[in-house]
Amino acid sequence: MSALTPTLYLPVEEANRELNSKILVGISAIKRGMAVVIGQQWLLVNNHAFIPRGVILLKGLNARQANAMRHLKQSGHLIAANDEEAMGLADQEYIARDIAPEIHEYCDLYLSQGPIHAEIIKRRTGAPDQRVAVVGNPRLDLLRDPFRAAYVKAGNANRERYGDYVLVNTNHGCFNTAWGSREAYLDVQVRIGWIDRNKPEDMELFERHIIDDEANFQVNLDTVKLLRKTRPNTSVIIRPHQAERLDTWKELFADDPGVKVLREGSHLGWMLGAKIMLNTGCTTGLEAAVVRSPVLNVLPESGKALLQNSFLSNHVNVTAIGATEAARVVQEVVDGNSGILEEGALGRAALLREHHAGIEGPYSHEGFAEAIDALLRTHDCDRDEFVWNPTKPAEYLSDLNRTGYQREKITLSFDRFREIWNQLAAIIGDAPEVRFRHAGESLFLVERA
Repeated sequence: MSALTPTLYLPVEEANRELNSKILVGISAIKRGMAVVIGQQWLLVNNHAFIPRGVILLKGLNARQANAMRHLKQSGHLIAANDEEAMGLADQEYIARDIAPEIHEYCDLYLSQGPIHAEIIKRRTGAPDQRVAVVGNPRLDLLRDPFRAAYVKAGNANRERYGDYVLVNTNHGCFNTAWGSREAYLDVQVRIGWIDRNKPEDMELFERHIIDDEANFQVNLDTVKLLRKTRPNTSVIIRPHQAERLDTWKELFADDPGVKVLREGSHLGWMLGAKIMLNTGCTTGLEAAVVRSPVLNVLPESGKALLQNSFLSNHVNVTAIGATEAARVVQEVVDGNSGILEEGALGRAALLREHHAGIEGPYSHEGFAEAIDALLRTHDCDRDEFVWNPTKPAEYLSDLNRTGYQREKITLSFDRFREIWNQLAAIIGDAPEVRFRHAGESLFLVERA
């Protein structure tokens, strides 16, 4: 087997959500002498046995990720992981549910999003302090200067096209599931280790999620209908989560030209262009709090004491109960009274910092690269010039028969990827000169020129 190389692998499942932040990590890694392979996760992970040994950064700590780590370790790779599922959570028990205890056998480096998250990881896995780095989440770097300027520009363009619009970010992958059925969605939760069919308390929790998700769906629907009735000149953009069935929302508002249902472009651009953004416990509510964009968390009247308190946006956003109150707040903000969203802002900001490092001070993407570089230095890593030479090129998969859903998540041309990388590198300013190679469909190698 070949020696360990200074190679960082950055698999991407969903380009709109992950690509730019992982490019930031990649730029910082190249500064530290690593080569970077970045792009669609299926092609990359399925070739783990044939590619040069390096560090593979995974985005979760659940049972499904632990199973992937087991195979990657067998090929001699080092494993680093953060936990994207924890990003929008406030409840410690919920965060712990997404961490498979057996993951300690495979994960070499945990990249925690904040002090609270780090302690949960150590309790759940038994990981020693030196394997847990408190570095934040690079997705939040994009909301800080100077990176946010690109999204402000996109927001301005969205506003020019749609006028003063209200953005509704929906997150109902449980009730309005893209998986096709409730049973199929349950199968997903079982595979990732979040639900055990044999535990009555787990199945009760799943049923609770169905009920809550349906209530959240209904309050979003009622709020949009009420806004269209009371403010017909204010357009509404509905942006469903990738885990949702898009056509459900399109069918509901097919006859209303003032409501657009779409997923195009970055959600950050849509957020920064909106007069106000509505969410029901979505991670985008957390992001809006970081960037101080007008945001309202909406709870159904039936959901005051249910699961919503588990989500961080319910604690760091102003909250409205029911469609009538939500519509009233939205109307005030659209009319220019954004001060209604400022009450209690200092306390909410303090709570946010307890959960997330990297909102101020050193950037999270630099912390990721520094911790990964330190991991490589503790192993016998060959620091000679990197050569992209898969060990079994005849067996290397040049393409995969991905589903349409997977292709929707990430399909990226070489020229578009290079354009995005160069734009972010120019913003950083001192990024090294690099050369790009097309490693496979929506998969790219970047190394020092």
